[in-house]
Amino acid sequence: MDDAWLRQARAAFPTLAALPAPHTVLLVGGPSRHAALDDAGFQTLLRQLAAHARAEGGSFSAIASRRTPPAWRAALGAVDAGLPGLRWRDTGDGANPYAGLLAHADRLVCTPDSVNMLSEAAATCAPLFIWRPERVHGRVRRFLAALLERGRARALDAALDAFPVIPLRETAWVAAQLRQRLGLA
Repeated sequence: MDDAWLRQARAAFPTLAALPAPHTVLLVGGPSRHAALDDAGFQTLLRQLAAHARAEGGSFSAIASRRTPPAWRAALGAVDAGLPGLRWRDTGDGANPYAGLLAHADRLVCTPDSVNMLSEAAATCAPLFIWRPERVHGRVRRFLAALLERGRARALDAALDAFPVIPLRETAWVAAQLRQRLGLA
């Protein structure tokens, strides 16, 4: 993921650009052996983010992943339809807008269960907020701690204040290291 990928994603989903700013996007995974997350807490999170978007006159979008439990998908569908934004639960809601949502977000909120999802969010230019990072352990916890320590992400708070962002993009660095170690550089 780089600037060209994000430009392409913005072009592929132009209707997302028309959503009121700030556009808050929630990336939803689900409970896992590394992340003790619960249905009631998720419902509270949705209410909090929707209320925040309403109060600031912005928009709120959310997208489920393949790990998102049915109860959470149903909760996404129950978010106030009058609130601008897109709530994507599965292909029944149309084409997957994940790339477009990443590219058009003014801020990202992410459940703490997926290193892949967090890495992709951290590669954008949007401030990243992590819901309940304290509920995670193991390998994912170490990754979250590094994101928080580097200042690339913050634990979710009520303010959702913007902060300066340097996208976390390690792909080119990793490729250079591999070329060097393989004697191809």
